[in-house]
Amino acid sequence: IMRFSQSSATFVIRDQGKGFDRAKVADPTAEENLTAASGRGVLLMRAYTDAVSWNDIGNEVTLTKVLKP
Repeated sequence: IMRFSQSSATFVIRDQGKGFDRAKVADPTAEENLTAASGRGVLLMRAYTDAVSWNDIGNEVTLTKVLKP
């Protein structure tokens, strides 16, 4: 789902998986994770958008980017 307004763009991404617990996501900037081949998705979503939220199950994420005039 994509929604656009004059001030923002919102993207809702969902899959049929069982979801995940965000509290258990390893910190990709921790020394022991710097060379890991995966695990940076949440970090990138937060870096490139202005708001990130998940449903309770963890299989749907809503990303919002504020559009600057």
